[in-house]
Amino acid sequence: MRITRTAAITTLAALTVGACSVTEAATAPASSPAPVGVSASSTMPAATEASAEVTGGAPVPSDARRATTPATVPATIEPAVSDSKTDGAPVAARPGEEPPPDPPVLTTPSADDPTPAVPGTPPTRPTANVTIAPTIAVAVDPPVTVPPIIGTPVVLTCPFGGDLPGNATSMETLLVDLDDDGQSDTVTSYFVALGDSAGWRLRAELAGGPTSDVPIEGVSGVGVAQVLGGVQVDFDIADPDTFERELLVRAGANASGVNLAVFGIDASGCLFRFEDGAGDDLVLPVHGSIGVKSGVMCDNIDGTAFLARLEAEHTQDSHYAATWTALDRDGDALVDGALLAYDIDAGTQAGWLDQFGDVNCAGIEL
Repeated sequence: MRITRTAAITTLAALTVGACSVTEAATAPASSPAPVGVSASSTMPAATEASAEVTGGAPVPSDARRATTPATVPATIEPAVSDSKTDGAPVAARPGEEPPPDPPVLTTPSADDPTPAVPGTPPTRPTANVTIAPTIAVAVDPPVTVPPIIGTPVVLTCPFGGDLPGNATSMETLLVDLDDDGQSDTVTSYFVALGDSAGWRLRAELAGGPTSDVPIEGVSGVGVAQVLGGVQVDFDIADPDTFERELLVRAGANASGVNLAVFGIDASGCLFRFEDGAGDDLVLPVHGSIGVKSGVMCDNIDGTAFLARLEAEHTQDSHYAATWTALDRDGDALVDGALLAYDIDAGTQAGWLDQFGDVNCAGIEL
């Protein structure tokens, strides 16, 4: 049996069309229709015609076609194979045969190029637009070095903080650590007979701090003023910052005794006199007549230290109605706080009654 050239060419064309159909089906989207004239069964008619050509055009029974087609076509037909080294060019035809036609070269249009593919046009690769951001030079200032400020340190000053007058008399000086810095501060009470600062005055010179000098008001006639010692008006052991001491000062006299004043230092280290809560200078009278007694006590309860005012008034027989009133600090004022009342029998409690007409603070005597 001899295979004619027509059968070989026809079979080769059928195989080429089938290969293109497979390629198009692999690359085309799933929703794209198959190319016109090419389908999954398009190779079967070509193979049948080739079998008819092999038998010389005579009809072949269906049974013989099924028996001969698979055996004759693969054994006698060799499709053209592209050589990868020749960039896809077909292999040269065998001697005595015409070379097969070149398959068309199809280009696939891209989304950016809607131009349809033209046979024979080599595929083109789209060019991406690349934008290169310009280089921006940023000027960086060099670090600035701030030189240290060198100058005269700030010195706190207080009213009337000048030198002690040369004509000062009746001076009483004691050492008290007013600001709790571990250094003794000098406190002086004195009298000046003439001049703008005439009268009784109190002066405090803090070690390493300011000096202040203030008048002791309320002393008239032949009355006397004198610094007596340091006391506590608002100390709480749970708050050590309140340890600064205050000053108990004699400030004149009354009909049967003396009057006391309380001075302290503010946050700037300057002297001031405590008020009574009504805007007037605080005056604590101390006297001990038979009918009325009054005094001051430095007291402490549960880790606190404060001043208390004592008063006792005769009621009947040997009995006195006595009160103990704690003085609470309210800013620059000392106001009445808790009060305790007692009935004291002078016949059996004379020692206790005497306290209500005196100053009861350690180290302080009138």
